[in-house]
Amino acid sequence: MVSFLYSSLALFNLDSGWAQFYVSFAPAVLTFLTLIILCIYAYDTHQIARSTVEQYRDSQTPFLALIKVRQENMPRGNQLDTIMPRFSTLWAIENQGNATAINIQVSAKIFLDDVDKKSDFSANYNPIAVGCHEIIKVSQAESFLSCDLRYESLDGRRFKTSIFREGNELKVTLLKL
Repeated sequence: MVSFLYSSLALFNLDSGWAQFYVSFAPAVLTFLTLIILCIYAYDTHQIARSTVEQYRDSQTPFLALIKVRQENMPRGNQLDTIMPRFSTLWAIENQGNATAINIQVSAKIFLDDVDKKSDFSANYNPIAVGCHEIIKVSQAESFLSCDLRYESLDGRRFKTSIFREGNELKVTLLKL
């Protein structure tokens, strides 16, 4: 390589002092450019690794939803058979995510059908595993006007599912707190 550089510099009629300078300076420049390219590659690799971890964490997220539980969906001999007559409508919190939800807090505005008025409701619930649900024990609740479900995942991330009415539609949002 050195002889190639000497011969190419000879075409420009440079004296040997300048030729030696350029020949010794060229590997340093190439090494510096290689270092810059490796730094860019390392940064990109770091970003890909971070994105992979974030994607995995997001796939392991609980998601709580408010559902209506119908009697035909309840197994016989369950403790719910004894409380069923006290409730005109059974509502439940169901974990539709991919991880257990803990430290569950529910606050809601409900419409009471027998007295035709609104009421506030709040309660704390035990952890809910994936695919399981917990009955909300609200006597005579015809419908929820709004409901906030605050909870955590097992790794400590906090979430809030908000369910609210907009006209005749129910809107659901999931926020990371």
